[in-house]
Amino acid sequence: MAHPITLDLYLDVRETRYTLEEATDLIHRIQLQIQSLEDYRLKLKWWMGCILAHTDRTDCSREQLVEEVADRLRTKHGIRAGRTVLLRCLKLYTVLNGDYKCYLEWIEARKRLFARPVYWYDVVNDLLGGKNNPAVIGREAADQADFRDAELAIEALERVIVRASEGSEEAQGVVEGIRQSMVGLMLLAGGSKRTARSRAYLEFVASCGCFVCGRPAEPHHALGQRGTGIKPSDFGCVPLCRLHHRQLHQSGFRHFERFHGVMLTEVALNLLHRFVTGNWLTMHVGRDE
Repeated sequence: MAHPITLDLYLDVRETRYTLEEATDLIHRIQLQIQSLEDYRLKLKWWMGCILAHTDRTDCSREQLVEEVADRLRTKHGIRAGRTVLLRCLKLYTVLNGDYKCYLEWIEARKRLFARPVYWYDVVNDLLGGKNNPAVIGREAADQADFRDAELAIEALERVIVRASEGSEEAQGVVEGIRQSMVGLMLLAGGSKRTARSRAYLEFVASCGCFVCGRPAEPHHALGQRGTGIKPSDFGCVPLCRLHHRQLHQSGFRHFERFHGVMLTEVALNLLHRFVTGNWLTMHVGRDE
């Protein structure tokens, strides 16, 4: 297969220096070529995973399949293919359930979020359980990060309360909605001092779909007290799909909010208000009508 990338940059050998405008334009064109090249590599690794996923392996495990393929590539074609890379390609295809469109959308979202090309190590870290995955870095470290996120949410809520005290009608409406939600929450909790749990509420949150993209979602505990061995209240959840859930852990609370133009506090409180009263407070969440 011919390589689709053609470097068409003809840089003159010159005695004089480039102007600032010329340098900016040339480096921009080079960056576009780099980005295209990295995208092409990521697509090739997806299709390697696709081929491995659709290879008959009824008599062996996926590790044995990859071992056999790597051996044949070396003996028949003289290619030393890394078994780890092949396994990761297969895992990528499996993790996303063969949804190529979803994979491409994740790449584009990642590029917009970090304003740079996406590399294979991004895929490994974000989608395949790399060092930034809570399951890998440890529950305690993840809880500490979530606790810092909760502190930011409290600060945002305090700003709303200050604006309400200064006479902002919009802020006063939000505070009143919160009050109504808290009353409903107390009724749902039945006065228990234990951290509130509600399977019905988690199912309701998940049914709304990811509030970023509308895809099937899982509840993410965005508000409430956190710490090692402490799970926050179910009534502080927001719905996020697998990709955006990982993106939140990767980029951090504040960066995620700025990029998507949302406040997790507002999303969580709207969901709670909807569950208790049947009405939205300031926004609709996910695909709910």
